[in-house]
Amino acid sequence: MIRDFYRDRSILLTGVPGFVGKGVLAKVMADLPEVARIYVLSRQRQQADGAVVEAAERLEVECFATSLFDRFRSTDPDGFAVAREKVVPITGDITKDKLGCDADTYARLLDDVDLIIANAATVE
Repeated sequence: MIRDFYRDRSILLTGVPGFVGKGVLAKVMADLPEVARIYVLSRQRQQADGAVVEAAERLEVECFATSLFDRFRSTDPDGFAVAREKVVPITGDITKDKLGCDADTYARLLDDVDLIIANAATVE
């Protein structure tokens, strides 16, 4: 029943690469292969040296490179690869107008997203 609900749906997931958001992403990727796409909205991060880390790099380094995804990656490498292709990193900020996205990205989200799973928070 849950799998049927998520079949061919696109999800906007916020709060990744945070603790809860990362866990939700891992769970959706591993257990809901029927999902069409997972948009992952995360803020840019500025490092101490001033370098800016975009959402795509944060997703790779702070999520996919962590041990949380090791089991899925090792037990079902093909399934992981297919699920990984469905994940679309989006640089944005939920506190900003139109999620801080450019006009094209925002329009794409409006057209394609069926569900929002909101996990975003600030811990500062």
